[in-house]
Amino acid sequence: SDMRKVFSDYWRSEFAKSAVRFPDEGLVFDYYINPVDKRPAHWNDRIQEYTHDSTGQWADIVVPTLDTTRISFLAQKLLEINKPIMLVGGPGTAKTSLLSMLLRNMDPDTNVHFNINFNSFTGAESLQPMLEQPLEKKTGSSFGPPGTKKLIYFIDDFNMPAPDKYGTQSAIELARQQVDYGGFYDLKKLTFKHIVHTSFVGAMNPLAGSFFIIDRMQRHFATFAAPPPEAEVCRMIYGKIFSGHLERFHQSCADKAEMLTSAAINLHLNVADTFLPNAIKFHYQWNLRELSNVFQGLCSTVPDVFTSPKQFARLWVHEATRVYSDRLISTEDSDKFKEIVQKVSKDLDFIKAEELLEEPNFFSNFAGGGDERRCTTPSPPSTTCPRFSTRSSPSTTT
Repeated sequence: SDMRKVFSDYWRSEFAKSAVRFPDEGLVFDYYINPVDKRPAHWNDRIQEYTHDSTGQWADIVVPTLDTTRISFLAQKLLEINKPIMLVGGPGTAKTSLLSMLLRNMDPDTNVHFNINFNSFTGAESLQPMLEQPLEKKTGSSFGPPGTKKLIYFIDDFNMPAPDKYGTQSAIELARQQVDYGGFYDLKKLTFKHIVHTSFVGAMNPLAGSFFIIDRMQRHFATFAAPPPEAEVCRMIYGKIFSGHLERFHQSCADKAEMLTSAAINLHLNVADTFLPNAIKFHYQWNLRELSNVFQGLCSTVPDVFTSPKQFARLWVHEATRVYSDRLISTEDSDKFKEIVQKVSKDLDFIKAEELLEEPNFFSNFAGGGDERRCTTPSPPSTTCPRFSTRSSPSTTT
């Protein structure tokens, strides 16, 4: 059951006669108290307009939504008072991107951040040098960030370190020691190092690693859930990214952005509903990361070569095949995937199904003269197919 709705209904019934009444539309989580008139205001009113940057890195793209706006506002207020924060959510829910954006937007004259990625092999002996790397000696046994700045450690995949035979995650215990006691011991001199002007932010996937971290560490964090966006929100997110990318292309291509976005979202939803994980197909895990990989390939195109919507449609089929179909383990599943592609592509009225699914359909980069990167199709050998830009490195096509 949706506990957010249950809590929202309870809140409205319990405080119905209070001075502050929330509107009946949506959930109470959709509103905040406006400090000016002390009345509930919708978070949608604070969502900033997205502007696409064609020169930026794909991993740095964050499209503002109601969830990201709400979490960003609360996280920023907590960081200002040195309160550690943590985002918990499944893969592809923009936890890392959101926290990275928050840290980048902080005043560089007063704040500095340092990224640490945990994995199953991270232990206290490997974490301590990382924690010491951005520090400098202050006075005596005190260490801190350069000058008068405040240092924020961003630990990604916080719950990934493998527990030892006693069930302890030594890396997390070392970080807890720094938070609880203000430092840790020098491994050579065996003297206590006082670490000053530091704080932590973290992100973790509750479905991976050890699923959670010790409560004595968790208690220090203000923890927020990063829920996966609904289908309509996904259409909005990737629609804005893809439409922004196609602004530099021929108008006939830009006009088909919404249609191609809808087809890509529908394909992802159908794949997630059809190919379910089991004991043999345990890797059939379809989340927003796969959908992001598809659009990353679509946004790696350049306008001087991609001049027709049909080229984008065939590129979409290629990207979807590399991301989804290449992970399927049987011919039966591959054939079923082709049927799904044919079904969701019926709305693409600018290209026939036979032309869309015609084989071979490959896109890949090859180094040419100078900075040129072109890809060629297997047949006919002399035909050159669209060139990708070099601003990002998708895992499937560039």
